This record gives sequence, C-alpha cells and structure tokens, in this order.
Amino acid sequence: MENLIGKVFKLIRNSKQLSLRQVAGGYISAGQLSRFERDESHLSIDAFLNSLNRLNVSLEEFHYTYNLYHQIDDVRFSEDLSEAYLSRNLVKLKKFLEYYKYQIDGAKDALEFQTAKLNYIVIKAIISYCNNDISVTNQEITYIMDYLFSVDEWGRYELWIFTNSSGILSIESLHTFASEMIKRTQLYYGIPTNRRKIHQLLLNVINISISQNRNDIAIKYITHLEKLNILETDIYEKVLFKYNKAYYSYNNGNKSSLHEMKQCVEFLNFVDCEKISSFLENEISNLES
Repeated sequence: MENLIGKVFKLIRNSKQLSLRQVAGGYISAGQLSRFERDESHLSIDAFLNSLNRLNVSLEEFHYTYNLYHQIDDVRFSEDLSEAYLSRNLVKLKKFLEYYKYQIDGAKDALEFQTAKLNYIVIKAIISYCNNDISVTNQEITYIMDYLFSVDEWGRYELWIFTNSSGILSIESLHTFASEMIKRTQLYYGIPTNRRKIHQLLLNVINISISQNRNDIAIKYITHLEKLNILETDIYEKVLFKYNKAYYSYNNGNKSSLHEMKQCVEFLNFVDCEKISSFLENEISNLES
C-alpha cells in the first residue's frame, strides 16, 4: 500500500507556500525533507513533529488531512452509532452488531479480537437501552471492566467505551469507574476532544445517579465539574450541566427547579439539538407524572 504521509506533508507545505528549506530549518536538511515527501526515506518521530510544528500544523490536523479530508474511521463510527441510538434506529444498530460479530469470528490476532469484542459489547449495551429484549451478560460486563482497569491512562477509545456502557453498570460500579476515570485521564485532559468527552461522561454519571436517587454520588461529580470550569465555548456541556444541577435540586425537594430544566430543554430546541432535547423532555414528563 502506498505511503501517503510524505505526500500529505508536501500538500500541506505547498498550501502554506513554504519552501523545503524554510520548513527544515536547522533541525534536518532540505534534502532529507524532500526525500521524505517523495517516500524515499523516513523521518524520525522527533523530526516529523518538529517539521509539523514549523508548519504550525497540529498532529490532529495532519491526521485529519491524511485521512483524505474525512473524519477518521473510529470517530465517524462513533458519530453514526450515536445518531442511530438517538433516533432509536434498531435496524442500523443491529447491523453494527452483526458487523462486529463477524469481526470477532474473523480476528487474526488477540488485539483484533479484543477490539472487536469490546465494540460488540458496547453496541449491544446501546441496543439494550432501546430494546429490553436484548441485554448484556455479566460476563460481557466483566470483560469491559477488566479492560478499563488494565489501562493506566484512558484516551479517546476508553472514554468512548465507558460513556456508552455506563448504563449497564450498577450504580456502585459506575461510581467506581467514574472515580478511576478522573485519575486515569490526567495525561490527555488537555486535548480539547478528550476534555469534552470527560465532561460529557461526568454529566452522564450525574444524570444516572440522580435518576437512581443517589444524590450523594451526583453531588461529588457536580462539585468536580464545577472545579474543572467548563469553557464558555463548550456551550452544549454548559447547558447540560445547568440542566443536571437543576435536576439535582429538584430531586432534593426544590420543585421550582423544574422550570430551569425546561428552560435548558427550550434552549437545546432553539439550537436544533432535537434528539437530546426530546430525550430530556421525556425525562421531565416522567418526573411530572
């Protein structure tokens, strides 16, 4: 398979109208960089990262470009899965499940098997939220828990697993893993995408805790999120945080907080977040009934 890294690098360099010599600087030679762009030689990781830095291009931006201006497969899959869940598209969700069952059966090594099985269990968990006829076994839950405990620093993939499987965990297990998540995401917290995932995960834990009348757990993560100080640019997370704080207040006897919850839903409707606002509207309806 053709190595496109050098060609993509050249594409970006030319788009910025920079010469080989300008990008190479004093770190490597222009000839080295030229051979790299022609796929005749490789750069060390340090040299490659330094060259990207001189281009003022992040590794994430380069990765995005390398994948032919499309989102990388796992991100696109995650978004498709989320869309299918929010629209309760069981047909699409079951197709995802069948695909990863096939991947499990055809895995070429232990790592491929592990990834396929984790994805399969996560999808099965998501389907179970929409269809009571499907459930995740205790053995499958243990498989996910063992994997998460085996990883010292959780990145995007581990956050994705925990976020989507949180609904199948007992409230005590959820509390345990949320605490572990806080400890195990320090390395990657500065990455904007990961930071938002961490915030969204904590919001999910807060919501589940309140719905199960575990305000003692909910307040712990409300306090933690307040310390993290969600950025104003992360408006979606700020609105959901406000909603969950009002939900917590309502669950503690302040019935007037229901009005604030409804205001948050109205805002989400206003900015066309129709699926999540519909989900929250159902939650509010259940409280009122």
